[in-house]
Amino acid sequence: MNYKIENFLSTSEVNTVCGFYDRLPYSDEYSSELNRRKLMHYDNPSMPFLKKIFEPKLMSLHKGTVSACTFTDWHNPVEIHTDGWQPQEDQTRSMGVAVLVPLRLNPDTAKSSTIIFNQRSAGPTVTLKEQREHASWNVAEHISPDDNRIENKSEQGVSAEFYAEHLQHINDPDMLRNFSVSGVHDWSPGCAIVWDRSYFHTSSSFDATLKSKLHAIFFITL
Repeated sequence: MNYKIENFLSTSEVNTVCGFYDRLPYSDEYSSELNRRKLMHYDNPSMPFLKKIFEPKLMSLHKGTVSACTFTDWHNPVEIHTDGWQPQEDQTRSMGVAVLVPLRLNPDTAKSSTIIFNQRSAGPTVTLKEQREHASWNVAEHISPDDNRIENKSEQGVSAEFYAEHLQHINDPDMLRNFSVSGVHDWSPGCAIVWDRSYFHTSSSFDATLKSKLHAIFFITL
């Protein structure tokens, strides 16, 4: 299950959220070599601004709880990974969806997309490539594409044409031999891209024009 919702935020709401984001400090603790993060303070009662905008929209998609969320400004494309259980989450609940809301592309004429695969891995977050990140944020376990925890393995693979267009940041194309593409969702500020958190996904490669891209992401438990 993955899909895109156009106009999840209005243009005015995107501008308002970006203005709020620009005033926040970066979180050195949760940033990495690939990105810079800012905390949303989503459940902070003295800062109800974001929750007032997002909560009704998120709960109209899936009734549950926003158990983790952040702003992330990517300067390099993310590798293939799941958005599984985070350390602070209540795992007596059911893991739900991720909702990614693109906010800004730099420059605004650049293009990017989020790619969802048919393969999944239940449990904690896993990645197909070890990432050098700040220790407190490196909660993703590195696993091999041959790992038996990967479900729905496919003989289809990814075509050379698709790899060349979208996935050149994946250094070893052989990693994709048992993967198949479920959805490619182009970014547009204010849309929402929704997928089951247990499914593998990645960013498209950055082309020569894209310098950075900003999104808000919400993890839902049911």
